[in-house]
Amino acid sequence: MKSLSVKLGVILIGVVIFGYSEAWGADWKFFQVTKSTEDVRDLPVFGNMHFYDATSVAYPSNKVVRVWTKTFHFGRDQIFPPETKDRPYETLNSLKLPYSTNLIEINCSERRFKSLKAFVFFEEEGVEKEVPRDAFPAAYEFNKIVPKGEIDTLSKMLCK
Repeated sequence: MKSLSVKLGVILIGVVIFGYSEAWGADWKFFQVTKSTEDVRDLPVFGNMHFYDATSVAYPSNKVVRVWTKTFHFGRDQIFPPETKDRPYETLNSLKLPYSTNLIEINCSERRFKSLKAFVFFEEEGVEKEVPRDAFPAAYEFNKIVPKGEIDTLSKMLCK
């Protein structure tokens, strides 16, 4: 009985480590800042800093790239510490700003993209929750890439 519980304990630890290895191995690279001229949908968001995880970049075909992105949302009066310039991801992550993460798929030849998975960090609760597909169905369908937008910038970096 004791050896069975030891084996189950080792398996459980392995599953936990394997499950978190993706988060531990992330290499977030800054790629764009976007600023709003007005608040959207009465949300107190003024701008966004966009990052992509270089370790997650995958090419399921020669026309398609998949990548995890993370967007920090900041308000009009947000003041960033000086180290933000040199270490933007680490600094923003430590500030516990609201953010969203998305697994996106970019069709490079058709210049279209869609979200495959989306999560939002709820500052008040301190948790990240998956966004249900029915909340934003259009995000899970292919959309045209907007010139000079964050996906345009990312596609120019990642599409071969």
